[in-house]
Amino acid sequence: MSELAFCKLINTYPYDIFNVQPRSVANNEDNGDLIFNGYCIDVKVTKYQTGKLISVSKNNAVSLIVMMIGEHGTYRLAGGMLSGDMYSDERYGLPAGFSKPCYWAEQIDLIEPSALLDMLFADY
Repeated sequence: MSELAFCKLINTYPYDIFNVQPRSVANNEDNGDLIFNGYCIDVKVTKYQTGKLISVSKNNAVSLIVMMIGEHGTYRLAGGMLSGDMYSDERYGLPAGFSKPCYWAEQIDLIEPSALLDMLFADY
C-alpha cells in the first residue's frame, strides 16, 4: 500500500508495482518498486513515527530509497536517501531493537520530503 501512496504523491501510475512475478536481488531481477524521471526507486515503509529507514540487502539496481510512514492506507513521506549514501559501510550494522545487521538511517539523515520531491521533479 505504501508504494501506491508514493505513486499517488508523485502523480504516476504504478506500472511496476503490479508486476507480480517473483524478483530476486541476488539474481539482478529486482529493479525496485518504480522508475520515475531516471530514478529507480525502492519504497520502504514503517508504521512507527520514529522508525528508521531499513534495507536488509544492497540492491545495485536501485538509485533512491524512500521512506513512507503509516499503515492501513494512510501514509506520509518521511524522506529518502540516494542508494550510494545508504549502501555505505558506515550505514551497515545492527540498529537497536534489531536481530540482524542491515543498512539503516535515522530520519534526521534523510533528504527532507520537499527537497526529495524537488529532486525527483527536476527537469521533468
